[in-house]
Amino acid sequence: MGGNDCHYENLIAHGEHLVLIDLETLMHPQAKTIPGSIQESIDGDRQLWDSVLRTGLLPRWDFSPDNAIAYDISGLGSITAQKAPYSLPRWKFINTDEVYLLEERGTLAEQANIPQLNGVALAPEDYEADLITGFTQMYQFLGKISKHS
Repeated sequence: MGGNDCHYENLIAHGEHLVLIDLETLMHPQAKTIPGSIQESIDGDRQLWDSVLRTGLLPRWDFSPDNAIAYDISGLGSITAQKAPYSLPRWKFINTDEVYLLEERGTLAEQANIPQLNGVALAPEDYEADLITGFTQMYQFLGKISKHS
């Protein structure tokens, strides 16, 4: 189906229930590979990218350009504040003669995607079987709809 863009900013938790927003990329088309093209040489990477990982929903680590920071902005994996993978300009000693601009890494704050039960954040690894079952059922449902369209 090619869904993508289901990262932490497009998933909102209401208690223990999750609501996916911005559904315009749930079913995303993909061009076929032209035989003999350079695209054929990267089919191994493509197979991984064409999996459910492409959705951005499942937890997975990404790395900062310098590989110093690992971070997770997936829809289900980013359940705590994290170090930012990039530096941001920040003014120090504002309104003084010692004012200067410094590049430093900040923090990616917790987002509204974290499901909670009785005020406690729920970690996806504690619900692995439920996630697999739910994904399988929805994937099969959407596949049936896609075939009948």
